[in-house]
Amino acid sequence: MLTMSSGATADTTLDLLPGKTEVLSILNNVNRTWQERNPSHGNFFWNRAVYHVGNMEAYSVTNDSQYLDYSTAWAEHNNWCGATSNDTTEWSSSYGEGGKYVLFGDNQICFQVYADLYNYDNRSDERKIQRALGVMGYQITTGYNEYLWWVDGMFMVMPTMVKLYNITGDRRYLEKMHDYWLYATELMYDYNEDLYYRDAKYIYPGHQTLNGLKDFWARGDGWAFATLARLLDEMPADAPYRSEYAYLYCRMAKSLQGCQQEEGYWTRSLLDPAHAPGRETSGTALNAYAYATGIRLGIISADDYASTLCKAWDYLAYTAYQTNGTVGYIQPIGEKADPNQTLTASSYYDFGVGAFLMAAAAVSRIAPDKPYIEPIVLRSATIDNAYEITLTFNVSPNADEANVAANYSIDGHIPEGAVISYDKDRKITITLPDSLDYGVHTVEVSNIHSAEGGRMPEGQQQAMIRTVSLDSPEKEFIVTATGSQEGNPHTNAYDGSLDTRWSQEGDGQWICFDLNTQKEVYAVDIAFYNGNQRVFYFDIQTSEDNTIWSDAATGLVSSGLTNELERFPIPTTSARYVRIVGNGNSTNRWNSPTEIRIRYSNTNGITNTMKDCTTSQPQIYDLQGRKLKSPVKKGIYIINRRTQVKQHIPTGPTTLSSR
Repeated sequence: MLTMSSGATADTTLDLLPGKTEVLSILNNVNRTWQERNPSHGNFFWNRAVYHVGNMEAYSVTNDSQYLDYSTAWAEHNNWCGATSNDTTEWSSSYGEGGKYVLFGDNQICFQVYADLYNYDNRSDERKIQRALGVMGYQITTGYNEYLWWVDGMFMVMPTMVKLYNITGDRRYLEKMHDYWLYATELMYDYNEDLYYRDAKYIYPGHQTLNGLKDFWARGDGWAFATLARLLDEMPADAPYRSEYAYLYCRMAKSLQGCQQEEGYWTRSLLDPAHAPGRETSGTALNAYAYATGIRLGIISADDYASTLCKAWDYLAYTAYQTNGTVGYIQPIGEKADPNQTLTASSYYDFGVGAFLMAAAAVSRIAPDKPYIEPIVLRSATIDNAYEITLTFNVSPNADEANVAANYSIDGHIPEGAVISYDKDRKITITLPDSLDYGVHTVEVSNIHSAEGGRMPEGQQQAMIRTVSLDSPEKEFIVTATGSQEGNPHTNAYDGSLDTRWSQEGDGQWICFDLNTQKEVYAVDIAFYNGNQRVFYFDIQTSEDNTIWSDAATGLVSSGLTNELERFPIPTTSARYVRIVGNGNSTNRWNSPTEIRIRYSNTNGITNTMKDCTTSQPQIYDLQGRKLKSPVKKGIYIINRRTQVKQHIPTGPTTLSSR
């Protein structure tokens, strides 16, 4: 029951929220978009696991079996495990992604999802929580209590322990969790500001913002605030230490309320908006989840906090949420409020989607019932083959309008002679008379209403890409590189798998292919790690002798649309050696191709892959919308009408010595 101030009612305070149907519509659009864009499952590490925490929240309010199946498939993909070592003598709680870092919290949040899947399974399949019980059961028997040395760890570990307590009834989970929390709070909490530092190295005055103020990272405090809300939501009413968590939750609620920006979001540095200004979604979503949960539980008053929650949801639903179903302005993986990062509507990451789903689910639980006609939105556009484009909408379109060719344009032109097929669901197929090139294309849709009369927002454009099918690598090629990140060697870029990658940090890092003999090279096909979430910058160079190198193509930019192979053509060049020189990506300085193929014509005229299409070059615009030609200098641009990024593209001489 909600706690209200005198004269206030839930109807008057929470009526500021949109209707439940509208909130769930947005939730479903965001979640289905993510799942359609990510049919392949990632690993168990924290960033993907946080998405699945949100997906479980989405399932809890929708009962959509697709969501349950998606997380189950992810758990199966990871064998219901986190870090995989079985040797307890080598288990480590320090930062790491390898098999021995079993006790590191970022490798344990997956257990929260496994526990939820176990609870939703009427068969009580012990296999789903066997590893979780083995790891966490071991951990609570040790005398070590310093596991949560960074604020994110609270979110990764503490709800896991509550869930396992609820399954087993073993009070040691709650006792140890409290010990961990006391250590984390003593280390990182500032009782003057009622906020958590990210970790010890950010404590004031040793660390300060650019303006000399205390630096509290928004997502970090979002992790902490959401953790307390999750504990209070899932702990039994008589659980030990519950009142302590509730007390600190209320203090944080008040403090964070004072940091909220007028537009509804929280800036990355909570007390110094000028340090890293602008919108940020992940911390805002975690806060919205925590406020909505606290109001529902009656821990905080709707009269005091409904306006704060409504402003946060307005930002999430009408600014961060994009009409194509994505969520923007998510700060990428990091640990601080970085003034050198620029967040845009295309800053889209798995953990941020998970936080958004958590917020939407929590808001839907307390949202009022209101009538709502959902607007029709173009959710996705895909090139199925050389001739067919499939458009997917959030709701069924008006059948008569959907079959009018003039309501569509492909790369700025009405598709004359195209056959439009509408299957009376949410999909439309456009069959073109001429084949599409490999590469990026833009489709625009207008003047189509929903079958129920819902409007179509303006600017319904989608960038789409014709990708290249993955084929087997040629065994005689020899691959070398400047170096490799541990665990991600250069051979991964030529092993026939899109699930592995070569990674090396820094501008000018290269991977080289010895083709064994001189060949007529006309293109390079590359797939990138998280290539559907960020763009990569690189050059292509060729050589006859591995000593003198020539630039075949400079200032190349990946599409940011796919994890599959993209075609990058070059002027046909006779070469034995081809190397790709990486210059980082729009998020950081890492170069991370998952697969690379060198395309060439044999001397007998036979081509080793289709060559009848050429790649459309990326459409690059400045911030005023003026179209630019590649290569471009460093700066912020709009690529394919969807991505604002920092470029790291150097311009160099046409002929380079070996480096």
